[in-house]
Amino acid sequence: MKKTLLFSFIVLSFVKTSFAQGIVSKIPARPFVPENVSNMEGTPYLANDFSKGTFYLADGKSVDNMLIRLNLHKERVTYKDEKGMELLPTDPINKFTIEENGKMLTFQKGFPAIEKFDASTYYEVLNKKGIPMVLKKRTKTLLSRREYNSSKVTDNYLDGTKYFVFDETSKISKLKTDKNSLGLYFPNKQNEVAAYITKEKLSLKNDDDLAKVFDYYISIK
Repeated sequence: MKKTLLFSFIVLSFVKTSFAQGIVSKIPARPFVPENVSNMEGTPYLANDFSKGTFYLADGKSVDNMLIRLNLHKERVTYKDEKGMELLPTDPINKFTIEENGKMLTFQKGFPAIEKFDASTYYEVLNKKGIPMVLKKRTKTLLSRREYNSSKVTDNYLDGTKYFVFDETSKISKLKTDKNSLGLYFPNKQNEVAAYITKEKLSLKNDDDLAKVFDYYISIK
């Protein structure tokens, strides 16, 4: 009996692994050669190493156990296949999740244009319960500088962060994190939200706290 159960488990594991690899190989993609950043300061990537995560495809299917890397400067997501080759999806990946420092992060695009960002921009969605969404935008700006009395040019990626809100009317606006602006995002519930922030000792400058505030509003609106 034990041998039968063990054999069944091995077969099932093999089938699941083969099925997952089959899905990965069927994601429309082309081989990708990343740019050489060895002579640059900083990085264009969210993380230089590939992170374990999940792709959410346009047909509603998801592909787990992916190795994903996000280029914030190019707004480009790539992945490694089962052979270790880096690939660039040729169909849009509108949503994906990755692990960062033990935390699952959700990235999504398709939001209205604002400032220099458009529908191709990947935002990190901080809250989990729906709309309004708190969107965190990490940026990588490439600057080149020439040293004084030298022909040497140094390229440097500078980090930046901005926050936005995508509301029930499908509009996106820059997030203001002072308490006087709460009424802009929590109509008719400003007092309740303010009391919740005070009770829980939350800070609108903290990502996790910010997500809690918006999810609380969604739960009471």
